[in-house]
Amino acid sequence: MFRRLLPAALLTSAALCVVVAVAGPLAPPAGPPAPTHKTLADVEPRTPIASLPLTISQPGSYYLTRDLSVAAGNAILVTAPDVTIDLNGFTIRNTGLADRGVFANADALRLRVRNGSIRDFRFQGILAQARSASIDRVRVTVVDVNGGGIELRGDHGVILACTATGSAPTPLGVGLEARGEASSIRSSSAVGFSINVTGGKGSLIARCRTSGGVTGILASTGSRIVDSASFRNAGSGFSIGPSGAVDGCIARQNTTGFSALNTSSTFDNCTARGNTANGFYISAAGVSACVSYDNADNGLESFSGSTISRCVVSANGSYGIRLAGFSTATFNLCDGNVGDGIALLGAGNRVHDNTLTDNRYGLDASASNNLFSRNVASGNTTGQFFVGQPQTNGPVVTAAGSITTPSPFANFQY
Repeated sequence: MFRRLLPAALLTSAALCVVVAVAGPLAPPAGPPAPTHKTLADVEPRTPIASLPLTISQPGSYYLTRDLSVAAGNAILVTAPDVTIDLNGFTIRNTGLADRGVFANADALRLRVRNGSIRDFRFQGILAQARSASIDRVRVTVVDVNGGGIELRGDHGVILACTATGSAPTPLGVGLEARGEASSIRSSSAVGFSINVTGGKGSLIARCRTSGGVTGILASTGSRIVDSASFRNAGSGFSIGPSGAVDGCIARQNTTGFSALNTSSTFDNCTARGNTANGFYISAAGVSACVSYDNADNGLESFSGSTISRCVVSANGSYGIRLAGFSTATFNLCDGNVGDGIALLGAGNRVHDNTLTDNRYGLDASASNNLFSRNVASGNTTGQFFVGQPQTNGPVVTAAGSITTPSPFANFQY
C-alpha cells in the first residue's frame, strides 16, 4: 500500500513547487501608487461649447461653459446622430431675431439635450426632426406670439421634467409637443400657449400640469393621459383622440373640462370642477368613477353612444347628465344641479340604478323611446320623474310605507 501512495505524494509536492515557482514577489513596487481609474474624458469625451452659433456635425457629447447668446439663425444646428448637449445649468438666449435655440435635422437621430434654459427665440426653443430624441430638465421661455417651446417630430421622442412658458396675450404656438408615434411627455408643465401639451399617436402624457393656454392637453389616437391637471385654459382642459384613455386627471376653471367627440375613448377617476361650460363633453365615449362639480353648464353631456357609470354629478349650472341619444347612464349620483338630474333629450337611451336628488326634475324623459328602471328620486324641486313621451320603463312607485310592488324594475320617488 505504501508503494501505491508514494507516487501521489510526489505529484502533490511537485505541484506545490510549481505554484511557488510562478508566484510574484510579495513586496510592493517602489514609489507612490499610480492612479488606475479612467477620467471623465476617457469614459465620455466631451467637447466644450464656448461661443455661438455652432454647427455640430459629428457624434459626441458637448457642453456649455457659460451663458451664451445669439442674434440670428439657429444657436445650435445638429446634423449628426448620437449627439448629447449638456446645457450644464446655463442659458442660451436670443438677443435679436434668432429662430431656435437648438435645431436638429432629420439626420440627427437620438439627440439628447439636458439641464439648462433656452429663452426668447422666435420659433421654438428646441426643434428635433429625427426619431428617438430625448429632452430632459430643460426650461424654455417664449415671448413671440408664434413661438413654441419644445417640438419633437420623430417617433419615440421623450420630453421629461421640462417646462415651457409663453407670454403672448393671444398665443399661436405649442408649448411641449411630441408628435411622433409612441412618444411620451412626463413630469412636465406648460403655461400660456395655443396648445400647452400635445402628444402624437399612441403617446403617453403623465404627471403634467398646464394652465393659461387655449387647449390644455391634447392627445392623438390611442394615447393615454395619466395623473395630470389642466387649469384656466380658454378651451378644453383635456381633449383626447380616438381610442384614447384619460385616467386620474383634474380639469378646473377651463371652458370645457374634458372633451372627446366620436372617439371610443374612456375617462376614469377624473374630476371636472368650476369650468365655465361643461364638465365633460363627449360622444361615443365611456366615463366611469368620475366627479363633475360646480360647472356653469352641464356636468356631463353626451351626444350619442356613450356610457356613464358610477359618477358623482352635482351643483352644476344646468343639467347633471344630458343624453342626446343611444347612451347609457347607470349607478350615478346626480345631486343639487340647477337643471334636471338626468335629461333624456333624444331616443334610445338606457337609464337605470341612479340616485337623483335635489335637482329640478330627478329624471326628465322629454324625448320618446327610452328605457329607464330602478332609479330613485327625492327632493327635486319641480318633480321627481317627468315622462313627456311614450317610454319603456318600470313603474314609478309614489306611495309611502312598505314597498309592495312586485316589479324588479320599479322606480321610486319619496
